[in-house]
Amino acid sequence: MLQRKMKTRIGRSLWIIGLAGTMAAGLAMTSFAGEWRQNSVGRWWQNDDGTYLPSESWQWLDDNRDGVAECYYTRPDGYVAANTEIDGYQVNASGAWVVDGVVQQKAIAVEAAQENKKAKEAYKKVLEGEGMDGGSFCLLDINKDGIDEMLFTMDWLPARTTIYAYQDGQANVVEHVTNDARYYDRKKKWIIAGYLNNGVENRSVHFHDGTKWVNDHASWYHDHWGDLPKEPLSYDAFYSKMQSERPWVYEKITDKEGEYRSYKNSWKEMSVFLQKYGGLGGVEYDARDTESVKNTPENRQALLS
Repeated sequence: MLQRKMKTRIGRSLWIIGLAGTMAAGLAMTSFAGEWRQNSVGRWWQNDDGTYLPSESWQWLDDNRDGVAECYYTRPDGYVAANTEIDGYQVNASGAWVVDGVVQQKAIAVEAAQENKKAKEAYKKVLEGEGMDGGSFCLLDINKDGIDEMLFTMDWLPARTTIYAYQDGQANVVEHVTNDARYYDRKKKWIIAGYLNNGVENRSVHFHDGTKWVNDHASWYHDHWGDLPKEPLSYDAFYSKMQSERPWVYEKITDKEGEYRSYKNSWKEMSVFLQKYGGLGGVEYDARDTESVKNTPENRQALLS
């Protein structure tokens, strides 16, 4: 199954940034911005954009983004070879190329790695600052430049998350995400939030388009009909539904024409938003990417040092 999926996706772009020198006759490539996946058969590497590494190839992978990569070989089925010899090169139990038992490494993306280290130091200062006690945080490379952003949420204000980015040598606030539910789309690098406030259901999306931060928003009156229908209701159908299902709202309407126009406008606004971004369950999310840890000295040391 994995092999079949990989073969159909090999043609899609991979984030590959250069040749790896003499390894495997100069055929090894450097790739990062992804993570390991594993099942009962073995391990494979999945890029952040959902693509996989080419089969039967050597790849340098910096899985912890410290600027140092190890070399792995992908088998014909896409899994990483382990405990064997490939083209005269030995790989260990984790699949890393070894010489006399020593894992071989090389420095890659040094500039981004150094900047990311500075970014973490800046985020650490923010979290240690006055008024930042408690709360929780996580790191995400939202704009896919090798430098993490930080998401921070106060304990006393769980419906609001602040996004910090490392810019001009310091940690700057770039977005405030107001949310009751937050999801992160790995492929598109979107943070999508949703919340219900006084009968108004809201959706917002936050992302970096390569040059600037973008915040888009849409809302509709949840008390009108609950879930957004695929097509707007007719005037008669709208008020028939309101009278039977939302009598407490229907009784307060004095301008029926105006209320119906408001209904259609908010339906269009939210429909356009959902077509562009999807709903909270409409696109592929990985909720693990927004799991935060408590802002404690131990966690700051573990994630930001």
